[in-house]
Amino acid sequence: MEVRQPLEAMFTSTEWLNSAWGKKSEGKEIRKIILNDKFWATVTYVILSTRPLVQVLRLVDAEKKPAMSFIYNAMDEAKELIAHNLGGEEASYREIWDIVATRWEVQLHRHLHAAAYYLNPQFQYSEKKSSNPEVKLGLYHCMERLIPEQVDRELADLQLVLFRNKEGFFGLNAAKATISKRSPGIINLVNAIHFIQF
Repeated sequence: MEVRQPLEAMFTSTEWLNSAWGKKSEGKEIRKIILNDKFWATVTYVILSTRPLVQVLRLVDAEKKPAMSFIYNAMDEAKELIAHNLGGEEASYREIWDIVATRWEVQLHRHLHAAAYYLNPQFQYSEKKSSNPEVKLGLYHCMERLIPEQVDRELADLQLVLFRNKEGFFGLNAAKATISKRSPGIINLVNAIHFIQF
């Protein structure tokens, strides 16, 4: 899109029209494509629908912070941004959402992502926190795998109330002050579950 005007200017210039490429059938076909508004509408659609997904890929690929506890939220935000970018009408974004959902469910979405999202204080204490039941389900599946004893799992579950309500250690000023400064990773997830047990 950034080079639309220069491309259109090039393909309408006398230099192009008189060139060897401008006279070939391939050159004429490319010229038709570049000067067609439908082509540019498609380019715009592709940009608006894929840019949010590229941002998620950059998050996952970045080495600045562990992405595990941010992926779930990043995918939700990407889907919402795609819907917004495409006008907010379900008919305009449903096809893209379905493709994203298929890939997400088959290849990327795991209980660990949902549990890491739940245990990330940046999201737990956010007003925009997801209330999707799959988040807590993911947490419970992870707790079953990481905490072998039923008694310990029950204790951890009871202690989650303190975490949610910022009580106990979670209510201390030092803990509250660093909510957005910490970068939770998988080690933090395991530590949080074990910490919650005691």
